[in-house]
Amino acid sequence: MGAACDTQKGSDAEADQWYYENDGPGVEYGLHVHGGFLARVIHEKRHHELNDKDGSPFKMFELNIEGQEESFGDVWQGNYDDEHKKIFANDAKGDLIRTAIKNEHAFLYGHRCDRTTTGCLDNANDFLKLLSYGIRCGRRRVFTYAMMDDGWFFSETGAGMIADVCSKHAVHANARGEVRFSGTMRIIKNATTGEHALAPDNDSGTYRPNAAQLPALAKCIQYNFPGLKVITLDACSPQPEDLKQWYGPDENKHTSESPVYPGKWVWQIDDDEEEGAYE
Repeated sequence: MGAACDTQKGSDAEADQWYYENDGPGVEYGLHVHGGFLARVIHEKRHHELNDKDGSPFKMFELNIEGQEESFGDVWQGNYDDEHKKIFANDAKGDLIRTAIKNEHAFLYGHRCDRTTTGCLDNANDFLKLLSYGIRCGRRRVFTYAMMDDGWFFSETGAGMIADVCSKHAVHANARGEVRFSGTMRIIKNATTGEHALAPDNDSGTYRPNAAQLPALAKCIQYNFPGLKVITLDACSPQPEDLKQWYGPDENKHTSESPVYPGKWVWQIDDDEEEGAYE
């Protein structure tokens, strides 16, 4: 990404400890912005009238996080089903699919987009601000992510990537056969206290992460962003009833006429979502 954090966070003694008390280790990030015609094409793939008209830029995020090995140990996720095995097959068809996915990854995360911004995130507030509290054009959004040892890659989901030939998660993962974790995530807000939280899940048909590793995911994220509340969700289990009172994206395809993402989670819809401009 080219950007380096200017200051080393913590003393050598603190570095021997797992968690930082306030600021984290300092996370380099790259934000790749695709605009103009390409952004319209990407957003239009969502077939949502609000997104078809907004014309806002499409953003790819890559974060050079730390602590993956300490959090996950030697556990990797690659439990793909028969449909997704073809992506990673050791044959000519698999090679062709992976080449297409790698080309898409290189384009979306490359520096030949409209602009690339780099910098350093010191804490949870920096992270939330980078994502504009998960809001774009007045609506809370859902993101698709893949976490590997060389970084955490994600973008708004439902936008399909450019070709989306097989798997958005495989595009984020650059066609790797295994990842540390993958799924969707959103930023939610407590309707009573106003506290924000990151709510990632394991909803990835490609890698099908084991829910037993959700605590390791939260551990890794919180190491890099101390103080960030992380509420993990298992896509194969019911949503806790108390979480349905939090503000979040409109993503329940069974109860909404215009979800921003056709998922399963139920949130309260915030009437005051303008705090995150996501521009």
